[in-house]
Amino acid sequence: MENFEIYCFAEKMKMLSIIFSSILTRYSAYLNDNKEPEPREIIWWILDEISRESSIAVNVTKSELLSEALELIDETEASIVSGNIEEAIRKIANATTRITTEADRTLRKIEEKKNRE
Repeated sequence: MENFEIYCFAEKMKMLSIIFSSILTRYSAYLNDNKEPEPREIIWWILDEISRESSIAVNVTKSELLSEALELIDETEASIVSGNIEEAIRKIANATTRITTEADRTLRKIEEKKNRE
């Protein structure tokens, strides 16, 4: 496995760890108050953290597709809050499609550059 691939997976794992750490911190705050959060609230926490981490990627990369995906993630949050789970599922699927498209497109560019060298 090349160093670039290791880097990509390390970044993925880092993002997941950051998100999970934040969720655990929020959950711990509830437990300290002898409360239990609602499942919908936990889902919202996860989307909120994904949105926060994704906004960093959008600001750094200036990618149009990632920006569109972030908008869909934010819309997914709104759908969850309003209780429209079906719409939330559609929106997160559309966001995933845009993210996947950007990843595939970028990988092709990297491979083309590597082949020219």
